[in-house]
Amino acid sequence: MNVPTTPFSSSSRRSYSQRRPVASTARQCYTLRYPDGNTSTKKKKPSPSSSSSSIHVPVNHVPTTILVDTGAAISLIHEQKLSNMQHKPITPCSLKEVHTANSGFISLLGIVNLTVQINHLVTHVDAYVVRDLICPMILGRDWIQQNYADINFCTHRLYLYHGLVSTPLLPSPRHEPVLMSLSHSIIIPPFHQKFIYGSVSIKSLDDALFTPNIALQHAR
Repeated sequence: MNVPTTPFSSSSRRSYSQRRPVASTARQCYTLRYPDGNTSTKKKKPSPSSSSSSIHVPVNHVPTTILVDTGAAISLIHEQKLSNMQHKPITPCSLKEVHTANSGFISLLGIVNLTVQINHLVTHVDAYVVRDLICPMILGRDWIQQNYADINFCTHRLYLYHGLVSTPLLPSPRHEPVLMSLSHSIIIPPFHQKFIYGSVSIKSLDDALFTPNIALQHAR
């Protein structure tokens, strides 16, 4: 199985998410081939309806929403989602932490072999089990390259093995920013992190991303 290749100061810390390749995510479409074998280079505009790179397919026979992430070197599954499945034993792994795209770290509990079914085709993946994940499961480049996966935003589908099978992409989720009020003023120095208390107008929320307001960072 492919593992991240960018080491940190410790051998147990490696890169989980890197810059996304343009080829898999570019929203420009090209017609393929004419009957005579010639290739057209005429661009076609994508459909106005936007799609995410997520799919909803069975994992170990349990319907699961999966993010297909070309920027992730490895595949991950949330421990809570895994607990709802019948699965093989979790195997300890030498890789203990991975570096996330937002400069954080995710601890790895072990690795488990899972089946991911795309229509009639059953694929296999060695997924790392984690407690902190923004979605139920992520399929990284290890699974993408092994199964020749192609994300096509023009047809809104994920294809495997050069079109042998496909499944629709899920619509892009709605992004509704919510202001969070802090209980007191804080200062977070560069390269530091703090646990803070705040309140929002939403009663409950399973997944959220905290993004500081750039315009306020230099305010006094």
